[in-house]
Amino acid sequence: MAKTPPKDAGKRFGDLTIEMQWPVGSPSDLDLWVQPPADRPIGYSRKTGKSCDLVRDDLGAEHDEASRAMEVVVCRQATAGEYIVNVHAYRFQEANAIPVQLFVRGLRSASGSFETLLTRSITVEHMGQEITAVRFTIGPDGQIDQDSINNLQKGLRAGG
Repeated sequence: MAKTPPKDAGKRFGDLTIEMQWPVGSPSDLDLWVQPPADRPIGYSRKTGKSCDLVRDDLGAEHDEASRAMEVVVCRQATAGEYIVNVHAYRFQEANAIPVQLFVRGLRSASGSFETLLTRSITVEHMGQEITAVRFTIGPDGQIDQDSINNLQKGLRAGG
């Protein structure tokens, strides 16, 4: 007997997703931190906010048998304002630096499709390092203001 797919199969869970990936099999635990507009930062110690949630917290291959070396924040709404996206090396267990890829995905107004809007590549070099990978502003039209994109450092893990 074939299983019936869940009612939410194939649906988006939010208007904006922020994904962080690092090499599969890495024993290191990297953490994604996101500060959406008018809210406190979202990360492993505060998984739920006003509009965004950490939906995947990966502990690294040494501490998580199901590790996919990936963390994901989903925002139910793409609220207008500035978003800050940080990567923190919670447990760094590598001989070399760790390459990290970030993807911001959301609705593209012209096509109405859910697409990758922004990508960033960074390198994490040591335990405790917190890097602002990208900051961007979403305008009232729900789109990223390309002129707003920067990586001006702001700590999020300890509340800024």
